[in-house]
Amino acid sequence: MADVVIPVDSNSTNYTLDVSLSGGIYRFGLYWNTRGQFWSLDILDSSENPIATGLKVVADWEFISGLGDSRLPPGFLYAVDLSGLGLDPTDSDLGTRVILVYDDGR
Repeated sequence: MADVVIPVDSNSTNYTLDVSLSGGIYRFGLYWNTRGQFWSLDILDSSENPIATGLKVVADWEFISGLGDSRLPPGFLYAVDLSGLGLDPTDSDLGTRVILVYDDGR
């Protein structure tokens, strides 16, 4: 099993980053929903075509394997609460208390 920690910027509430997962390049868009008080994730392919959008980032929950889109990376993506309390990330602690981890399933 090879886990990849996604390098999330805990100082920003709206940004994109390119991530290499299981041999593919994906663009992640992360943005803080002020009204709902939660993080959302968009996953795009390397040509910036949307694959999955508006995914709510929930602590200790896998959120891509059940989507059934063959363009997604084949592994599992989790938001892991390092405190052990299972609390969702706030606007200031995604990337510190809560990290995004990709497990390629091997």
